[in-house]
Amino acid sequence: SSGINAEWPLRPGDKLPEVRGGSRVWLTADSSSGRLEMYQSESRIIQNPKSELNGTIINSFSFMLANLYRSRRKLPISNQDTMIKEKWCMPPLEGTFFQIVNMNGNHWVLFTNMHQKDPDCVLAYDSFYGRGKADSTDFAEIGAYDQSLVSAAKQLKPMARTLRIVTTEQQKDIVNCGVHALFNAWGLITSKMTNVENINFVRAQIRSSFLDNKVQNLQSAGAQTIGFDNIPTLKYISI
Repeated sequence: SSGINAEWPLRPGDKLPEVRGGSRVWLTADSSSGRLEMYQSESRIIQNPKSELNGTIINSFSFMLANLYRSRRKLPISNQDTMIKEKWCMPPLEGTFFQIVNMNGNHWVLFTNMHQKDPDCVLAYDSFYGRGKADSTDFAEIGAYDQSLVSAAKQLKPMARTLRIVTTEQQKDIVNCGVHALFNAWGLITSKMTNVENINFVRAQIRSSFLDNKVQNLQSAGAQTIGFDNIPTLKYISI
């Protein structure tokens, strides 16, 4: 098999089509049961540091993180399937949420309202913004990209008044945005925000999480935890 042959977006409770050798279990936001079995293609993507994570991996690990949050905190959290490429269109999320969105078909960005006090503010963790946008002199490009971030934030939280682009660790290549997004989401869920010490270690732990059906520790030994009150803001945008 070489990936999912279902229409996006999948809804909670939807089942994937039968595939040779059995059907695949999809961990939805409504269920913590079931074992997610990886296709060999996804396994190879995660193991290859030069491959960008696809929507299947992002969605599946996000649902595992959401279930981890619910089981630990005994509190609700919102997350949903994200459409890949440029066709994503998401209904609003209720209450506390985190959502990884594919921006412009080629870049994963994490949006959330976790660990911040302003209920009308959405945070964006963008692992390419600092090196790709903030230092750019192409102001038209910056403005267009900022507007795409605002559009995503407004879809997720229509009543939001501010988008806060936080300063987060920047990826060192053009393919590991999804790894950074999942790593940051893991930090939010576990309250252990750190820097990515070893990208291959994080990829290996994501793969192990799927194989063991249990979220593994993505934090390298000795990594220093960053307090959420100390995460600086790169930019505020009124929306």
